[in-house]
Order: sequence, then C-alpha cells, then structure tokens
Amino acid sequence: EKDFKKITKVFASLGKEWEAIILLAGWCGLRRGEIFGLKWDDINNGYIRVDEAVSITDTSYHFTAKEPKSAKGKRVVVTPEYLIRLLDRIKKDRKVIREEVFTIKPGQFTQRYYRLKVDNKIPGYRFHDLRHYHASYLYQHGIPDLYAAERLGHDISVLKKIYQHLGLEKQKEVDEKVKGLF
Repeated sequence: EKDFKKITKVFASLGKEWEAIILLAGWCGLRRGEIFGLKWDDINNGYIRVDEAVSITDTSYHFTAKEPKSAKGKRVVVTPEYLIRLLDRIKKDRKVIREEVFTIKPGQFTQRYYRLKVDNKIPGYRFHDLRHYHASYLYQHGIPDLYAAERLGHDISVLKKIYQHLGLEKQKEVDEKVKGLF
C-alpha cells in the first residue's frame, strides 16, 4: 500500500490523466489495454463499463481496439468517487472532446512508467502488478472472492491462483487464527 501511494503521488505530479491511469489500475483493477480502450460513454453514474481494450497489432507497433482479454472481461466496475470526479475534471478541461478518455498513448505511458519508477526508486513493480495489488487489497478487506473475480473479469480459480496475495501481516494474522483453532 505504501508503494502504491508513492506510485500514485509520482504520477499525480504529471497531471490528471497520468494519475487517473494509475488509479484505474490500482483502485479498479483494469488492465492497461482496458484503460486505454475507455471511451467517455463507458463512464456513467459512478460505474465504468469495460467492453473494449486496445492491444498492439502483430504486424506493427500500432494499437487497435479489440474484445477484452478474457471471456468474463466485459463487465461493469463500481468506481471510487474521487476517481469519477478526476475523470470529470479531465473531460471538462479538454478543449476538444474526443471519444477516447485518454490522449496519452499506451506505449508512451509504459515508457514513462518504467522511467519514473527508476528515477523515483520505486520497487520493481510492473504496471500489471497494480491489478495484483487491487485483488490483494480487496482480499485483505474481506471482499468476497466471487465479487473480486467478477470485478477483475476472471474466474475465481484464476483470482486465487494468480492475483490474490496475503501479504506478511495478513499471513501472520491467519497463522495465529489457525493456531488458536486447535
């Protein structure tokens, strides 16, 4: 959580779009392609509809729209109020309203992400690790696995096997609870 706050602070210093991208990954569990595939009509009444993603084409370094990565990838994600207000401010600040939420390109973002990580001595987290952070955060706060899996667009088995990480403090807490059972 401390590292996530540091990452957020660094990107917030670059501007609203940069901060929103980090928060969409860490607070909503969206993948990079899903974030850059967002359109303004996907954001409504505190929810974000995920129904499209962008990915790099096989033949060039251009990004193209496609279906979400997994079969359960199409979903609606409740979004923290702060993030909704931030997205509203981004839209209001635009001189030209485009269909896409972000003017930053995925490749440009990724290059900047890794450079800023090194410059600010942020541990070796990949951008995708913010999804893992989100899943683990939900788990630590007692959010049911089924809800978390649907929020991330995964099956429960994938969520438990790949995304949820206890963390040292939670591990100790569970160890003590198990010891007390016997």
